Amino acid sequence: MDPALALGGALGALALAMASLAFRTGISRRVRDLGAGILSFPALAGPALRWRRMREDLGLPEGEEARRAGAVLLLVFSGVLALLFQPALGLLALLAAPLPLLSLEKAWARRNMDLERDLPWTLDFLSMGVRAGLDFEVSLERAARRRPGPLASDIQLLLSRMRMGIPRRQALSEWGERSGLQSVRALTGALGQAESAGTSL
Repeated sequence: MDPALALGGALGALALAMASLAFRTGISRRVRDLGAGILSFPALAGPALRWRRMREDLGLPEGEEARRAGAVLLLVFSGVLALLFQPALGLLALLAAPLPLLSLEKAWARRNMDLERDLPWTLDFLSMGVRAGLDFEVSLERAARRRPGPLASDIQLLLSRMRMGIPRRQALSEWGERSGLQSVRALTGALGQAESAGTSL
């Protein structure tokens, strides 16, 4: 075998292995720093903000989106390098390059599906609690305890912000904007209007 071909294939495989290791274990701070540098580009400001919000909603560690972006860059570099000597390996690496960020998007979409699924039950429980004379916040807290999940986590965050002194209407509005879901925005908007108008919840 041509020594140059063997060396190129080995370098490509090594780079691919390093990218996989960095993505799986997160042991490389440099990979995260590299990803943070990429996400700081003005052209990526929108996607970077979106991925950061996804990471926060999913409860992932700080900088997870940067680590994944760094892993993407490493996979692209590995693929380009391997293409020169081992086209099949290089193509595989390039096809796999988007996976770190795509998996983040998929996990966030699955979380939103679970949230949408739990919303009708939570509304029914909240309605019954308020009609029975319970305080709005008490009803919310009991609903969150009865049905753990993404919606319950959002409700707990909402309650904690209200307990910090943030006005209920503002906390509701922030939740609606943060969720990005039309159903949640409709709910928080209706509750906010009821709060400002003094009408019955």
